[in-house]
Amino acid sequence: MEFQQTGKELMKQLQGFNGRVEAELKTLRHEYRMCPRGELYIRKKRGREYFYEKCREGERSVSGNREKVSKLVRKRVLEHEIRCREIVAENLETAIRSIRIAMVREERTNNALTMKRIYSSGKVSMPDLDRAAAEWRNENYAVNPYKPENRIYMTNCGTMVRSKSEKIIADKLWERQVNFRYEAQILIDGRVFYPDFTIRVKSGETVIWEHFGLMDDAEYRQDSLTKLEMYRKAGFKQHTNLICTDEDDIMSLECIDNIIKRYAL
Repeated sequence: MEFQQTGKELMKQLQGFNGRVEAELKTLRHEYRMCPRGELYIRKKRGREYFYEKCREGERSVSGNREKVSKLVRKRVLEHEIRCREIVAENLETAIRSIRIAMVREERTNNALTMKRIYSSGKVSMPDLDRAAAEWRNENYAVNPYKPENRIYMTNCGTMVRSKSEKIIADKLWERQVNFRYEAQILIDGRVFYPDFTIRVKSGETVIWEHFGLMDDAEYRQDSLTKLEMYRKAGFKQHTNLICTDEDDIMSLECIDNIIKRYAL
């Protein structure tokens, strides 16, 4: 997304927010017009609260009239909510005009030109604005301690993996801005497993991605089948929240893209 498009998207969000504020104002004002006359005041005497209604005729106590108090309280709340939104709407309109002018100026700077070239190069990943996803990605987690020296392939996000195939998967996930952990520890029935990729999808659910690169090896194949059975017992099911790939799948980058789209990662 180029700078110009980023600016337009932000402006669209601001205008959308302003539109929601105006819609809320319309709803609140409609309810306010149906409120009874008079204003509510609360006074404290000897630790107790007393409710009074101020109207044209003067001031009178309404502490004994719960229905009246409830309606006047609601009216006071509506007044406050309306005023807060009026302040936001008035100032936001001014801010939007100022921002639009500033954005036009920014688009003409050298910085905007550089950003345009960066975006067109395809070597950029937009920052993750999902706080929960960012916290999940950055928190510490236990990793597979087995032969860390075999992690010799560096992915685009800086994670070291054990095979070229895993690098391809990791790079695609990174390109698609999918949050993942490599060989993160999970416990199933007291047993420790280290899936190749543990993925947090946008809904907040967990998806496991296992790449089986040595299925021709009998021992490896048996271990893989045992692992899949344990995953199944833990609620991870293929085509739902468990992705399984082999070397044939990695031959086509389009295949990896389709998998990511299919699971809405």
